[in-house]
Amino acid sequence: MTLLLDQLRRVVSRVFEKFKIFVSGLWAIPCVLAIRLVNPFVNISLGSISNDRIGHFVTDACEQKLRAGFNERKRKLDLFWLPGNSSNLQWEKMVRRELPVYNWVKYLDLWNRYLPGGFEHSRPSTYTISRDVQGICRDGKGKFSFTEREDRVAKSWLSKFGWKEGIPFVCVLVRDAAYLNQRTLGGDKSVGLSRWSYHSYRDSDIESFRPSLEWLADQGVWIFRMGKIAQKPLNSEHSRVIDYAFLKDKSDFLDIWLFAHCEFCISTGTGADAVSMVYGRPNLYLNALPLGDLHSFHQSTWVPKHLIWQATHRELTLPQYCDAYFTASKKYEDSGIEVKELSEEEIKDSVQEFYLRYLGTWKDSAIDLDLHRKFWTTLENWSNYTKYHDWRHPESRTATVWLRARPAEFFNPS
Repeated sequence: MTLLLDQLRRVVSRVFEKFKIFVSGLWAIPCVLAIRLVNPFVNISLGSISNDRIGHFVTDACEQKLRAGFNERKRKLDLFWLPGNSSNLQWEKMVRRELPVYNWVKYLDLWNRYLPGGFEHSRPSTYTISRDVQGICRDGKGKFSFTEREDRVAKSWLSKFGWKEGIPFVCVLVRDAAYLNQRTLGGDKSVGLSRWSYHSYRDSDIESFRPSLEWLADQGVWIFRMGKIAQKPLNSEHSRVIDYAFLKDKSDFLDIWLFAHCEFCISTGTGADAVSMVYGRPNLYLNALPLGDLHSFHQSTWVPKHLIWQATHRELTLPQYCDAYFTASKKYEDSGIEVKELSEEEIKDSVQEFYLRYLGTWKDSAIDLDLHRKFWTTLENWSNYTKYHDWRHPESRTATVWLRARPAEFFNPS
């Protein structure tokens, strides 16, 4: 009965929304026609900013902010709206502070698209998959500002743990199924679980990261294990390892501020690490799949999970890693591929390399540099390379320690 009522509410809601759009035409259509009439004098563009998932929300907003300044030969006015409930209210507040975002723009945008000839006034985002392939937002361009008060509040919160200004801290985001599982359909948790289970190939066990994080903390770095919702705690007693995901006073504000101000971010490749990316912070991606998704447009190191043929128990070659561009767990299963997480030792080796690069003390040998050249040459020969990659950041790579551990035939085409 409850499920039936929920379905009925959704139907009524959709009908009511269509009715509102229809009625809005009484004022929106004349406004759209006026917008087109004044186009020789001022170009008014209308568009939405994707806000239901934090990764899309962050990158989409930054892209729209930067592109709003293009075409200076003509006077421009860009107006935006948010399609639904925002995944982070602090980010929404910051976006509204710096961009003209209004709810009523929705109806202008919709009617502009319904009526023929509205292309010149439409501002669709190029961030269909949250990838800045052209490097538009490179090194912190397009980021949104915090107020002085927000900075004071965040630093005061940090100080209660013993942190002092000037000491580096790192955000760590290890994806598990908890966040998406709570995004239920119609209040039915079982439906939510089945809907999002195809993402399970991206999940990792936070416990396998603990030795690496404690090693980093031993170097004097503060660690904040992030997460809006997490399945299990990070069992560490180190004084500089803070399991923020399980703190009662975590907030949308701190989520954004910490990712934006961390020295660097360690992630398994999931939504909120986009905040660090757009603020120009280096990212280390561990257990990240598919390999073809590596962030070549950002200062980052990408280390994937192991992909192993079930029939032969042999690891895929690099060209096969690229071709296994799957975004659903069942695709790997159907292709006869086992997905295996990096070991504690592999994670620690990658973290240590990344940290030494951050300090400027890591040195690649001539053999290492040749491995990296082979890696990029192979990737560039992948049939889908130009679809997901364009401008390449000079500090984008996979880990040297990961390349060193690959067998001699790793770069072979089959």
